[in-house]
Amino acid sequence: MPSGNSTALHQLLKLSTMTGRQDWLKTLEQMFKAFYVDVSSYPSGHTAFLQGLLSQYAAKREIIILGKNGDPQKEQLLQVLQKRFVPFDIILTAETGKELAKLAPFTKDYKTIDGKTTVYICENYSCRQPITDIDEVMEQLFHN
Repeated sequence: MPSGNSTALHQLLKLSTMTGRQDWLKTLEQMFKAFYVDVSSYPSGHTAFLQGLLSQYAAKREIIILGKNGDPQKEQLLQVLQKRFVPFDIILTAETGKELAKLAPFTKDYKTIDGKTTVYICENYSCRQPITDIDEVMEQLFHN
């Protein structure tokens, strides 16, 4: 069972990634330093904490899916993503970027293209060109 500190670490990391709050990363670094001796002396007793540490430094993406709720293309994409093991990716979805901006301010100017479900794949605080073709989305997510 994960400790409260491990759970806090995971949630703080996710929130920092979703919101772009870099100041929270300093708090994570302080947590890593504070528990270094305990974790390094008994790693198997701190697996949840180590997963958080791994997720901090592993490659991760933000996958932003914009489109009307109930749109078959959007639903198909969400189903495929939910079946894949992508533990460090964060999937954000809404009908519009403005709606999503309440949680992730960097998405406020993101729009759908020609009324189609549109996907933005972001890494390291930079997003690729928006994509409306589901096959191309899958190619970029899982074959690069």
